[in-house]
Amino acid sequence: MRIQKAEVHHAADLLELQILAYQSEAAIYQDWTIDPLVETLDDMRAAFDTHVILMARMGVQLAGSVRARLHNGACDIGRVFVSPDFQGQGIGRSLMSAIEREFEHANHFSLFTGGDSERNISFYENLGYSITGRRLAKQQIELVIMQKQNRR
Repeated sequence: MRIQKAEVHHAADLLELQILAYQSEAAIYQDWTIDPLVETLDDMRAAFDTHVILMARMGVQLAGSVRARLHNGACDIGRVFVSPDFQGQGIGRSLMSAIEREFEHANHFSLFTGGDSERNISFYENLGYSITGRRLAKQQIELVIMQKQNRR
């Protein structure tokens, strides 16, 4: 596995894999209009202006991605996904470690996931994240906010 910074010319491939990877989340909520599934190619390209986007490759195949940005001293992490073909192989953990290293100067790391996404919540808790809040997203989907202090 190789993790590298993605570049804007990777946007179409990243978006295609993101849509595939987020199908399981959509199924949990019976909502195929969640943000990762309705993001456009232009939206994905624009994210390169505001975020660091990392991608994981297994050989030549795109296996996953994560994006983050610094906001008020915190690293806001989002769009963590791994191809269904490669889940359970440590790629998500490696992507999270890599994005935390990219923002080693951040005070803390913050992210959110769906409140019914037990697998995601457990994954992040195993990485040292704790639930610090909850909020409602569109169509009354509860999101849990999770944070982890940076132990520089």
